[in-house]
Amino acid sequence: MALLGKARFLRDGCGADHANSVACPEFMPAISSKQSSLPKAGDDSTLYVLDLSGYVFRAYHALPELSNEQGEPTHAVYGTTNMLRKLLQDCKPKLFAVAMDSRGPSFRHEMFAKYKANRPPPPPDLSQQMERVRQIVEAHRFVTISKPSVEADDIIATLVRDARGAGLKVVIVSADKDLLQLVGDDVVMFDSMRNKVFDAKATQDKMGVPPAQVRDLLALTGDSSDNVPGVPSVGPKTAAKLLSEFGSLEAIYDHLDKVSGKSLKSKLQEHKDQAFLSQRLVTLKNDVSLGVEVEQCRVTAVDEPALHALYQELGFSKLAGEIIAPPAEKLDIELVLSSNDAIAAFDLLQSAKQIVAIPFVERAGRSPLLALGLAAIDSQQNKLSRAFCFLPSAGPLSIVQLAEQVKELIDNAQRELCVTDAKMLCLATGVSPFASAKLTDLMLASYLLESDQRGHDLAALGQRYLGENVPAEGELLKDLHTTQQSLVGQSDHSELGSLVAKRLMMVATLAPMLEAKLKEQKLWEVYAELELPLAKVLSKMEWVGIRLDTEVLNHLSSEASVKMIELEKKCHALAGKSFNVNSPRQLETVLFDDLGLAVIKRTKTARSTNQDVLEQLSLEHDLPSTILEYRSLAKLQSTYLDALPRQVNPKTGRVHTQFNQAVAATGRLSSSDPNLQNIPIRTELGRAVRKAFIPEDGWLIFSADYSQIELRVLAHLSKDKELCAAFIND
Repeated sequence: MALLGKARFLRDGCGADHANSVACPEFMPAISSKQSSLPKAGDDSTLYVLDLSGYVFRAYHALPELSNEQGEPTHAVYGTTNMLRKLLQDCKPKLFAVAMDSRGPSFRHEMFAKYKANRPPPPPDLSQQMERVRQIVEAHRFVTISKPSVEADDIIATLVRDARGAGLKVVIVSADKDLLQLVGDDVVMFDSMRNKVFDAKATQDKMGVPPAQVRDLLALTGDSSDNVPGVPSVGPKTAAKLLSEFGSLEAIYDHLDKVSGKSLKSKLQEHKDQAFLSQRLVTLKNDVSLGVEVEQCRVTAVDEPALHALYQELGFSKLAGEIIAPPAEKLDIELVLSSNDAIAAFDLLQSAKQIVAIPFVERAGRSPLLALGLAAIDSQQNKLSRAFCFLPSAGPLSIVQLAEQVKELIDNAQRELCVTDAKMLCLATGVSPFASAKLTDLMLASYLLESDQRGHDLAALGQRYLGENVPAEGELLKDLHTTQQSLVGQSDHSELGSLVAKRLMMVATLAPMLEAKLKEQKLWEVYAELELPLAKVLSKMEWVGIRLDTEVLNHLSSEASVKMIELEKKCHALAGKSFNVNSPRQLETVLFDDLGLAVIKRTKTARSTNQDVLEQLSLEHDLPSTILEYRSLAKLQSTYLDALPRQVNPKTGRVHTQFNQAVAATGRLSSSDPNLQNIPIRTELGRAVRKAFIPEDGWLIFSADYSQIELRVLAHLSKDKELCAAFIND
């Protein structure tokens, strides 16, 4: 689903599609148990009647603009679909009918040519989406009614009459105040967006009159949205007071001489014809020839293929996965705890032409392997066959032996491999997967397809493309830690095994799906010839790591501590008293109360002492600049001088950063744990930190960087003479 303009919306559900949300805002809150007026969910004697046009209109104006890959607008369709799904899920109606406005004028236009004249024509994309919504409703096999020259409200009024005649209760799903005139002991109106049920009492509270007088109240007040004129200067309170006193519009005019207030009486007299015209306009027609009996509104099975096709066309892939998802296939998975069992498992996997592999590690990068999920894909039946979860952390299984067997299995030019993250698999097992006949890396594929989306791990992809929920990685690893001893001797149907099996099946399902999307969007060459080779290079860089002279950093840290003590004393001298230089509140008092410096910026609770403020105040006094120097040194010490030595791998004596290939939306690499792309260089101490990174004896570190790479690419692609000349002439 493409996002138009600057609107951002999580796909497929709030999660919107390809969502699901921005998040997304819940279109309909859960139905409160306090709503006693709403019939019990699944009640067989209640007819639900949906004012579909109202749903679509509200969704159209509530959501940011969305479109599918073909550019077709979809936000109103998506919002309406979610509201409809929520209604069906919560209320479980057994009898359900949908009323829609028809195109063209209604009989009310014949009464009053200016009826609804102040409404602008509907936007073209709203009409287009209305038709899509109709298709979705019809794919649910709901009775859908629209009739020429009458409005949805008249259809609803007729259905209410028929349902009452059949002894049924009715829930009108709408927020249209005109429909409140239908409310009674057996009829309520449900505004699902506000989770409000209108029975007779709630109608009285909202309108100031009971349901039987709503029509006449609207006749008196008019309705600007429909251009119903009413009586000028008669508002809801005045109208309600008149109806409370006289009972009806007719009675008001029969006893006009008893109406108090000369001006009001004059207005009513002058606009009598207009009042009764308005009454006819707001009166709901309840004798429309529907051609449908109430019993025909009984809910039946959804047309799943039709609904699935619609969701696919609209780009609602999560919804498509839910509506036609086959029953979850149970995959038996064997927990492998010993070296002998591992040998037997690898023997069974050797004959497979396609393998799915998922490593589980405590942290990304070069970290001990906690578990390894491996499964064979049956290419003829396009499903997983044998699956294993190797647990070197839970028994006498040798990690070294496991790595040797993994190498024989996946480092194979004859075998295809599906993984969540090839680089992580390489770092976790020490085995390169990049020699495979075909390597499908879900993280890289997803990043190329949707670099603007946050999250390309299996949990995010499962939610986005399959509507599947899997435990967060941290929860699964916690489970591994807490149960590793008790796993010995368990059957192969443990909860842990089921979680790993589900992940393996998700990878197998997603791999061909994302591969097809890459080829469809002409990104396969970028994936195969750029991203995968880069992942191979990065995995080698992370595996090797970089050597660090910790003695240099320790020495620098000691010097920094001495310098910070000196700066702290200087701050106290400049302030004229001792205070905690690390406390923003104490610094605030010193700067603005004791020294009387100008307050530049305020937060909700205090006067700001952030870096921008201190830089401006440095022009007035030496204390702010000294505080900035102290803070800079403290940050350098905590971030690099003290932190980097702790991140040295004791086995290799090196720092193994992670190069994140699928994070920055611009396509750039980022570095983390630690961030080696952000070592300071502009200060003397920062340059000294860089000198702590040292090569092997006899080797050199070669530093290369692009200068203004984006502008250079722009110059090359645009062939702009002046831009090219700027670079040619340096």
